[in-house]
Amino acid sequence: ETFNKLQMPQDLVEAAQQTWSDFLAVYPSKIAAGEGIFSAIFDAAPSLQAMFKSPKATTAERFVKGFGEVIKNAGSKSKMMNSIQIMGFRHLEFDINVQKVKAFRDALLDLFDLEMTQ
Repeated sequence: ETFNKLQMPQDLVEAAQQTWSDFLAVYPSKIAAGEGIFSAIFDAAPSLQAMFKSPKATTAERFVKGFGEVIKNAGSKSKMMNSIQIMGFRHLEFDINVQKVKAFRDALLDLFDLEMTQ
């Protein structure tokens, strides 16, 4: 219900897409960018690592693909909603709560701040 209210202005969509592109360009590969995300999240909130059973490289690749898909589709509410729903369904078995989401979000924002201001 809340998601239906989300309507990103085009300039914000373009800024998010450019920022994602700039973030990926900091790393020698998308996998390396995903590993940066992996390390940032699990260094900031080690308890989250128990939720991810796959090897680091696999999880890193999934991070980049998942975030990339959402950001790519940010200009289309229906496509972005579909991307987010798919991601959500993949995580139904986990105890996701506000505290974990905030830890995940904060680690990502700290990483972006660190990488994009150097």
